[in-house]
Amino acid sequence: MSSDIDKNLCSNKLKYSPFASQVNESTDIINKAQLLAFIRFIDEEHIRGLDGKKETLREELKEVLNKVVQMVNFIETRPVKSRIFEQLCTDMDSQHKRLLLHTEVRWMSRGKILTRVHELRHELLVFFEEMKQSNFCDLFRSEVWISRLQFLADIFQQLNILNTSMQGKKENIVMSTDKMKAFERKIKIWKR
Repeated sequence: MSSDIDKNLCSNKLKYSPFASQVNESTDIINKAQLLAFIRFIDEEHIRGLDGKKETLREELKEVLNKVVQMVNFIETRPVKSRIFEQLCTDMDSQHKRLLLHTEVRWMSRGKILTRVHELRHELLVFFEEMKQSNFCDLFRSEVWISRLQFLADIFQQLNILNTSMQGKKENIVMSTDKMKAFERKIKIWKR
């Protein structure tokens, strides 16, 4: 698929036509997270699409994401708990006073949520101790879990930067493809 995309990119038809790109995350039938990249362009009077490669999220990282969503929902969907957490953050002179609410519709929100949870990890540990949520406390006491949380926050932040950089009127398909290829090289380095 990649060599076919390269051949198409070399044609003038694709280089100079209007296009749209979208990077998104989905879940397949076995509940495995997939990174998706789509590019659509105008070919004479027809809209054509190029589907990008899929990058899967390992199970242990997906579990971290799921636990973070559970934590955020435990606090932010309950007004009393949300106010208690906000007061705790104020008392601890925290950088932030609130968590961000996760929405399935906006996948880019996940990166910001992961970063915020990591930044408030000490406050969250105190909060969950007070709420007697030992399952969440155990996670915040685990160096392995915290390192996975930081890794996920970094990856999602990089995806957000990539997605944002591919938007705008001056962006073209060649520039976006170069950015995607550079990102793929970064992922290979991160995997090592």
